[in-house]
Amino acid sequence: MFYAGDNDLGDGRHPEEVYLFFCTFAEKLSRLLPGVSLYFLSIKISPSRWNIADQIRYANKLIAGEIEKYTEYTYIDMSAPLLSPDGRPRREFFEADGLHLSPAGYRTWQQTLQQQAPVF
Repeated sequence: MFYAGDNDLGDGRHPEEVYLFFCTFAEKLSRLLPGVSLYFLSIKISPSRWNIADQIRYANKLIAGEIEKYTEYTYIDMSAPLLSPDGRPRREFFEADGLHLSPAGYRTWQQTLQQQAPVF
């Protein structure tokens, strides 16, 4: 399981930088540990980072495209289950800070993982 990029984008890094960091990691993992599975959990869109939602979506899109190059890697969309029908983050899935997941948010992630990564 690999979750990364949320704080990088929040700190002002560009989606392309996050993508390149992931590419470096993926290549090293593939070279040093061939055949090891990787589940990449997409960068979540949270209320506190709504202002960079488009950048988050773009970084996720770039990373998802890279993951397609590896047969042993899987991209799991962890953002969509946290969004309301209008595409905005559902407040009940986040702590008061609007960034960190609440217990309900973690339960949603757990259900998503059980559906998409049944080995866990």
